[in-house]
Amino acid sequence: SPSTQRGDKCVRMNGLDMMVFEPSTSLSAIARQRLEYLYLRGNKLTGLWDFTQTPNLKLLDVSENELTDLGGVSDLEQLTHLYANTNLIESPADVSDMPCLRVASLSSNSISSLEGMARLPQLEALFLSSNSLESVVGLPPCPHLTTL
Repeated sequence: SPSTQRGDKCVRMNGLDMMVFEPSTSLSAIARQRLEYLYLRGNKLTGLWDFTQTPNLKLLDVSENELTDLGGVSDLEQLTHLYANTNLIESPADVSDMPCLRVASLSSNSISSLEGMARLPQLEALFLSSNSLESVVGLPPCPHLTTL
């Protein structure tokens, strides 16, 4: 069911069918700087925003939307958890050069290759079930990876 919840560092806007989330109109400048946890599950989002507006995000949940890519997500240098299950994502290449990312959940998408993923030094868990993958060729070295 649709819900909206705001806290000092957390915003939940689930099931609102908003198609577009624009932080500059939804949140004050101070709130955007403080924001660490953002839940946008089930909103029919078709694209993402300029992540420089939300530089301190640690957790981003954009599951159950209509995203075809995660363009710009690698700009979130503080991000530790990314949930993008049940979208239309074809490539995980946007999930690269993320120094703090520990969990990436990309299950139930249209991913057929891991080519393009790079430099995920802290990645511990990568969830890719229900995709079109035939191999994990292209997965970069992830010294902390314990769950695949």
